[in-house]
Parts: sequence; structure tokens; C-alpha cells
Amino acid sequence: MEDLETVTDAMEAIGRSQGTIHLVASIESAQALHHVGGIAAWKSVYGPEKGGELKALLVSLPSPIVNHGLHSFDCI
Repeated sequence: MEDLETVTDAMEAIGRSQGTIHLVASIESAQALHHVGGIAAWKSVYGPEKGGELKALLVSLPSPIVNHGLHSFDCI
């Protein structure tokens, strides 16, 4: 979620106010997958017009990920 906050802070700093930018968060680790609920619920503190809006999650995990206690699977 820190990366989303960095992006939304930058958008606010440049004074962007023309419509909503739709963001896609990339889930690339077992730790991020563990926190996917919080990531999916993220909202910019500046509101969607100035800070963007999370519209999708892209899940890309290495296969196999047995070392993290999960079963081996591929995500598309």
C-alpha cells in the first residue's frame, strides 16, 4: 500500500484535477497476497478525483511458491 500512497501523494503535489486516474496494483509476492484485502480496500486520502482510484489487482506470483507455505499454482 506504500506504493499506492507514493503515487497518490505525487498526484496531489502536482495539482492534478482533470478526471479520475484508474490505478492497477500488482500483487507479486506471498506477503502482498496475504495483505490483498487491505490493498483492495485502499482509497486515496485525497479522494478519487485528485488521488486516483484503484480499479484492478494484477496477481503475478512465482510458481511454485511452496516455500511460503502455499500450494503450487499459476496465476493468470
